[in-house]
Amino acid sequence: MSCRILTTGNFKGGVGKSTTAVCVAEELALRGRKVLIANADPQGTAMQWVKSAPANDPMRVEVVDLAQAKGNLHRMLEPLVSDYDAIVVDCPPSMDAEAMRSALLVSDLCVMPMQPTPADYWATQGMQELITAVRGVNSSLAAFALANRTSGSRICRQVLEVMRESGIPLLGTQLRTRVSFQEAAVRGTVPARMGSAHKKAAMEIKSITDELLQRMGWQ
Repeated sequence: MSCRILTTGNFKGGVGKSTTAVCVAEELALRGRKVLIANADPQGTAMQWVKSAPANDPMRVEVVDLAQAKGNLHRMLEPLVSDYDAIVVDCPPSMDAEAMRSALLVSDLCVMPMQPTPADYWATQGMQELITAVRGVNSSLAAFALANRTSGSRICRQVLEVMRESGIPLLGTQLRTRVSFQEAAVRGTVPARMGSAHKKAAMEIKSITDELLQRMGWQ
């Protein structure tokens, strides 16, 4: 299988980009793929997460810091594709979107994590506009929104329904509000490697990964 590039991005911060990037990347690695996380965010959450793993139990995914690449990110990724089955790019939140635009130029897939709030919905609309523009160069770019920190609240249901009606492709799998993800970041691991107490979070990541592979025909 040729290398696939998956970018997690949204203009709004705090929506779960790094959580999605690290957990999906490690899930792919646990399935036997050679995976690299390209940290494009100066905040460095993905980089710190992976490097926080215990020395005697490192994560299987590799990580490289490309936070300074910005508009040259696509050029920095090109020489890496021959060494990996998948590269997951964790982009910074930015209305300027220099790094995000660059990553999308060479990406097969963009996952847009968002919380079910009006502000996140508006930010995701902006991402859709960027993706449409990038498709003028990268016509095969696929994109899906991922609902994160969901609940059974009325506003949550309303926002997700508005998204569906507006035509923003939304993954069927959602991430619920779970402390497992925060604990995983502190421990330098992922829920799938944390035992039965974190099974629900692990199953959500597994389901998201399954859905992405199926939708993209990457099985």
